[in-house]
Amino acid sequence: MEPYWEVFMSDEIYMSGKEEEYLKAFEGQEADIYGIGYANIVVVDQADKHGADISWYPDTMTRFHRVKIFLPREAFVAGIRVYEFGDRPMLFVKSEWHRKLYTTNFSIFAMIDVRGMSSALRAGAVTPGMLLDLRSQIDEVASRYPGVSFVSFADSILLKTHWVPGYVRDGVKNTYEPEQVFLLFQEIREVFRTVLGLQVYGVFAQGANAFYEDPLHHISEVGNHISLNSLGLPFAQIQKIEDAARQAIRDKLHDGHEVYIDGDLFLSLRFSEFEARDHWPSMKYQPKLYPGEADYYFGDCDQLVAQLEI
Repeated sequence: MEPYWEVFMSDEIYMSGKEEEYLKAFEGQEADIYGIGYANIVVVDQADKHGADISWYPDTMTRFHRVKIFLPREAFVAGIRVYEFGDRPMLFVKSEWHRKLYTTNFSIFAMIDVRGMSSALRAGAVTPGMLLDLRSQIDEVASRYPGVSFVSFADSILLKTHWVPGYVRDGVKNTYEPEQVFLLFQEIREVFRTVLGLQVYGVFAQGANAFYEDPLHHISEVGNHISLNSLGLPFAQIQKIEDAARQAIRDKLHDGHEVYIDGDLFLSLRFSEFEARDHWPSMKYQPKLYPGEADYYFGDCDQLVAQLEI
C-alpha cells in the first residue's frame, strides 16, 4: 500500500452498515454514508507484510496529539476507497485491537541528567553524604507523584508516567496531561541545585508499553528485579534525541539547553497562546525504527511552563 496523507480508520463493527449505505447511494436511494459509526484519521507512514506504521491522532479537539503506533496484519480487516464520492480510503480493524488502542496505557518518558557530575566528583565537591541526602529528597518528590515511576542513579533519573487515550463507548476518559511532567522536572531540578549545586537537563518523549494493562513498574518478590513494563524503544528514542543535540552543540548549531522534547510530544502541549509554540527552535533527528526524520524542540523549562495552560 502506498502511503496516504489522511486515511480513515474504523472498528469492523461498522463495516456492514457502511456498505449498506453506499449501496443505497449507488442505487439512487437516500443514504446516510457519514452517519455510520465513528472513524479516526490516521496516516499510513509505511506498510509491509507484517503490518503498517501509522500516525494516529487520539485528540485533535483540545490539543494536537499525534502518536506513532503499529497496526499488525492480523488486526487489519479490510480497506475500501469509494472514488465516486471522492472519499479518503478507510481501514477497518478488529474490534478488540481498536478497543485496546483507546483503553491501553501509553506513557511519557523522561531522562534527567546532571551536568558536570564527573568534574564535581573528581574535585571532591560531591560527597557520599550529599548523595544520600539527594536520594532522600528525590524520595520526597516521588511521594507527591504516585502516578510516576522514578528510577534514579547518582547522576540521572528516568521517569515514566501512564496515560490512556479514552474510549467514550466504555466510559474511559482521556488522561493525557503532558504539561505535568515539566512541573515535575522543575522540582527535581531544584533538588539537584540545592543538594549538589549542579544543573540538570531533561530529554522527553512518549511511547507505548509492552504490557498494556500492567502497572507503571514491577518489583520482584525478592526486590532485586525492577521492570518498567515497557519496551526499551522510548529510551532509545531519548538517546537518539540526546545524541543529535550533542552533535548539534559540537557543530555550533545551537547551545546547550535545559529541555529537549520529541516533536510529537512538544506539539501536543497546550499553549496559552497558540502562536507561542511557533517561536520555539527545533532540529532534526532520526527516530528509532520509524521512517523519515523527526524534530526535537529545545529551550528553557521555566519559559516553557510559563507559556503552557496548566
